[in-house]
Amino acid sequence: MLVDCAAYRSATLRRRVVPRPLALVRNGTILRSNLRKEFLTEEERLQKLRGNGVSDIGEVITAYIEPDGEVSVLKKRKR
Repeated sequence: MLVDCAAYRSATLRRRVVPRPLALVRNGTILRSNLRKEFLTEEERLQKLRGNGVSDIGEVITAYIEPDGEVSVLKKRKR
């Protein structure tokens, strides 16, 4: 809690202790090396994408795992 408070007050400390979002999918391509960095299995990745309304990986422009562990997905527009 002390680190959180200090990071809130200091941008320099925040950059050092708060992880940046990490791309998991880019242009419909799974970034397997980043999955390994986050210790995510294929099943977990699929579950997180389904939770964001993605049924086909080709629908995804980018998907990031956020510092809090949630996955943010930017999908292609439907025509």
